[in-house]
Amino acid sequence: MPRASTQNARPALRRLPTRPSRMVQTVVSRLLPLLFRSQGLELSHRDAAEALAEAFAAQQTGGCNLLIAFRHPSTRDPVVMADLFWNGIPQAARRLKLQLPRPIQLRFLYDRGIPIWAGPVIGWLLQRSGGIAIHRGRLDRPALAQARGALAQGRYPLVVAPEGATNNLSGEMAPLEPGVAQLAFWAAEDLEKAND
Repeated sequence: MPRASTQNARPALRRLPTRPSRMVQTVVSRLLPLLFRSQGLELSHRDAAEALAEAFAAQQTGGCNLLIAFRHPSTRDPVVMADLFWNGIPQAARRLKLQLPRPIQLRFLYDRGIPIWAGPVIGWLLQRSGGIAIHRGRLDRPALAQARGALAQGRYPLVVAPEGATNNLSGEMAPLEPGVAQLAFWAAEDLEKAND
């Protein structure tokens, strides 16, 4: 008779709170250009940064709430996006003589599993950069409620990758997760209720 095998289940992943730190964001924003130069990369965000600078100026003065969705074919995308948000957009705003009353701070969704494979330092950085950890593949109500609240409140832009994961194919899109559209609809409902 074959012996039954025993498998140990891991405990559920604990929730990682969002703990934004302006100091951490400032240090990271200053290190990003050095990182890119050390890898022989030169980024040009000029066109995207100028278009987004106008949107961020409107958002920071209460003219709109921002939900930004971006393609995510590579694990480098978040680092490039961080450089765009924290360096490119403020530079573009200065060129365009647009007022950004405060430094750019974001809220963004990231997979709760990333700190497992990328390490605790990355998890620590994600939390302090405005990240909202979400358990992919299941209905994570607390994370969705936090993202919904951030979008409806409007103080911070909400940044998401609708593909949900990387596919390492810049020419092909992965199927889109329905959560991005749902967050937008929820925020619209919340704003409509607040204006009643």
